[in-house]
Amino acid sequence: MTVGVVAVIGAGFPAAANADPGGGTDRATGDTRSGPWSGPVPAGFSSWAEVMGVQTRLIAAAERINAAGAQAGLAGIEARPESRRLKVYWKGSPPQATQALISSLRRQVPIDVLPARFSSTELIAASRDMARRPGVATSAPNVDGSGVTVTVTAAAARSLAVPNAIGVIPVTVKTGDQPAAAACTGRQDDCSAYYGGAMYNNTCTTGFSITHNSNTEMITAGHCANNGDTINDGGGENIGTAADRQAGRDTILIQHSAGVRSVAHVYVGPWDAPVSSHRQVTGTAPSFVGAVVCTSGSFSGEHCEIRVSAINISVNTDRGTFFPEVQAAQSSGGVAVGKGDSGGPVYFGNANGTVTATGTNSALTSTVPCPSGSPSPLCGSTVFYADLPQALTFYGASLNLTAG
Repeated sequence: MTVGVVAVIGAGFPAAANADPGGGTDRATGDTRSGPWSGPVPAGFSSWAEVMGVQTRLIAAAERINAAGAQAGLAGIEARPESRRLKVYWKGSPPQATQALISSLRRQVPIDVLPARFSSTELIAASRDMARRPGVATSAPNVDGSGVTVTVTAAAARSLAVPNAIGVIPVTVKTGDQPAAAACTGRQDDCSAYYGGAMYNNTCTTGFSITHNSNTEMITAGHCANNGDTINDGGGENIGTAADRQAGRDTILIQHSAGVRSVAHVYVGPWDAPVSSHRQVTGTAPSFVGAVVCTSGSFSGEHCEIRVSAINISVNTDRGTFFPEVQAAQSSGGVAVGKGDSGGPVYFGNANGTVTATGTNSALTSTVPCPSGSPSPLCGSTVFYADLPQALTFYGASLNLTAG
């Protein structure tokens, strides 16, 4: 029997973030852009380069005032380049040394010193207090020192009473969405600290975080990469480099780049699951015939009620023979895995909501329709996956159980 591997082979890679650096003057058009700025130039300026030049001078002055006023009543500084001047909000009167500094800096940029009701120290403390309350999405000191502004979700606004003051400090409440990190939206664009079950290189799925040679790495499918390949997440950010490929076992490791790490969580839910849809990994265990597992992939999502029918099997695929593999089938004939899910986690669910790692997706057979909207071009009701405990033993590695 020949079965198909679960990677998407030959899919395009995302463009590098700096593929179009922009900047400077276009010799053909005379366009005067500065860096990524290409929209309409603010009134009163001839180019974005001039805007950025003004802002640079404002920020340089603001930094010096900020350092002088951190413990002395400073409430906030507004450096809006369109106004070409600094607004400095202060509770009480600035110390003489700070007044002298401001007078000196006025030779470089116009500076207005305006009264403030509260200092930044007072407002930050109140803001942190508000941020710890249920339903609060954001909490920020007002730059003019007037109080704190918080954003709550619509659900929280309906069900929770948010105070309009913290002591004597006024609180303004607005309704908005719960923020998500710009480069960390979920399976399709994960970020450090990386979870298993997320897309990489637009072809495959991350597996589990492991400890190998005293380093934190990730394990995934060997047919997804070659040693030395660059591994990028769904947004094109670098995760690390592929190494220690074992083609016969269908495993490979991702050695993280400096400053990048992964943790003991895996994505659950659909192929486009958000960053909030994940479960903690608390251990590893071998697969046994008759046991029920779940698979997780960035192309077809999470699938459960998948029953193990064989272990320690050899599987002849269109990418070679894999051993030792585990075979399992979705109990009702539905999707067990899809192309693009290769390397993704296979696990047992635990009663407390955590999961136990048992394998990484390798191959599929018994074609069935893929979930609606998923990017996977082919799905199967039978999955073959690499046995994780045996792979860890082979590498002399262990599961990384650091949760955060």
